[in-house]
Amino acid sequence: MWDLTVAYLTTLTQAGITISPHTLRSYRTGVRQFLTHAEDRAWNLLRPRRNDAAFWVSSLSVNRDGAGPKAAATVRSRVAAANALYAALRWAEATTAHPFEDVPQPRDRTDAITRRPPHRETVVHRALAAAEREQRTDLRVLILLTAHAGLRIEEALTLTWTQVDTANHRLTVHGKGGKRRIVGISGTLLEALKAHAGQGRDGRLFTFAYRSGAAYHLRRLMEQEGLPGVGFTPSGNTTGPCYIVGRGILYVWLIIWVMPTSIQHGRMSMSRPMIWQRNLPISECAVT
Repeated sequence: MWDLTVAYLTTLTQAGITISPHTLRSYRTGVRQFLTHAEDRAWNLLRPRRNDAAFWVSSLSVNRDGAGPKAAATVRSRVAAANALYAALRWAEATTAHPFEDVPQPRDRTDAITRRPPHRETVVHRALAAAEREQRTDLRVLILLTAHAGLRIEEALTLTWTQVDTANHRLTVHGKGGKRRIVGISGTLLEALKAHAGQGRDGRLFTFAYRSGAAYHLRRLMEQEGLPGVGFTPSGNTTGPCYIVGRGILYVWLIIWVMPTSIQHGRMSMSRPMIWQRNLPISECAVT
């Protein structure tokens, strides 16, 4: 079933063969969990009953098979994987079923910055100091790419040296959905990149290629420093430094940081605040 799903995803979806490994891993987990549920409950996979899909979504929301309820984003990810499986089955002309077509899915109304708050400025600075002390230029660059340049962790890990333009202080980033954007390099990040120049693997900046590898190395560094566990808060449209400043939070309009790709995007950006670092010199601002 998974091979059929991959064939469909890489052939008929908009992303095609450029679909990210992270998305494939997420879909594979979702398909596996869905098939396990269907097998345990004796589903007729090609002709599911009217309420089968709704019952599965409900079971995910309350996680009847586990210790607690799954987050709304996780539920939606699992349903997307099951939807992809059924799209592949329809593509193979094995069924005409759309079991999830009218099934409501949970939505998390909590803002992302509240669900996953960024690290405090002091934590980031201590982590940078620890990386420098351990001569881990790779970890220093990774921290700055996510904290100063606002890259998603997957974008940072797939970055190659050909995408780094130190002469013009900018990065060419290939993001989700194959979107390409130019991101400015702060002075601190520029120094870190120069110290790390030529290292990595297969033309990439880092020897680890996956989120799990990056988290492992950063977690060890943070534990040695006595800092809280590492977590990657993807900035997404909120490109720029992501710190909690002292005891308060300083907000600036996103339009300063985000180059809107459409009028509607610009309007959304104008209405959403971001967290900025206190006393950041103008030369440090990574305007995109």
